[in-house]
Amino acid sequence: GMGCGAGAGTAGVNGGGSTGNAQLSTLAGGSGGGRGSPGQCDINNYPAALGGAGGGAVRITAASSISVAGVINAGGGGGEGGCKDPAQVNSGSGAGGGAGGAVLVESLAVTITGTLAANGGGGGGGAVLTAGGAGGDGLASTTAATQGAGGNDTNGEVQTDRGGAGGTSGKGGDSMSDNQCRNTGGGGGGTGRIYLRSRGAASTGGSTISPNATAATNL
Repeated sequence: GMGCGAGAGTAGVNGGGSTGNAQLSTLAGGSGGGRGSPGQCDINNYPAALGGAGGGAVRITAASSISVAGVINAGGGGGEGGCKDPAQVNSGSGAGGGAGGAVLVESLAVTITGTLAANGGGGGGGAVLTAGGAGGDGLASTTAATQGAGGNDTNGEVQTDRGGAGGTSGKGGDSMSDNQCRNTGGGGGGTGRIYLRSRGAASTGGSTISPNATAATNL
């Protein structure tokens, strides 16, 4: 997701983007989210917000069959909230959420009754009179990772400087930016990739898969 563009204060940054292709010919984790700007924070005591880590990469291969009844979660990490230096007016922006990673399951017969997830992390909120809140990590469900709240003040900045939600289908959510684009939240991380490869259609009844899987039946 997108952070706010350059403005009079500290602009937000983007969330991590998806990597690789739908068939996971190159198995790779997700991209990390962008680091927040420190504004005028004393970075020795109030460091800039770190972007969420990208989700990992998991490959499970078996000769005859695989059954997944538990949870495999390669979600991206949430971005940190913007720094607040009490000695300064111009605070830091929130960091971007990390993108979801990759999950590859391949066998002659594939049965999924549990959860496969590779969702993006939420973007951190920008600081105002208080530090911004951290974005949530990518969840093992179809629910988007939570947006980091903006730092508190008297003009509703908790909402207007919040981060973007993590992605569950495509890119992450954009941050909500104040009118002057100052000290804004980071964008949410994009989704990763899930690939199921089997001989004949994989059985996924009763499962939770987010984002939707790409499937091949030519193994």
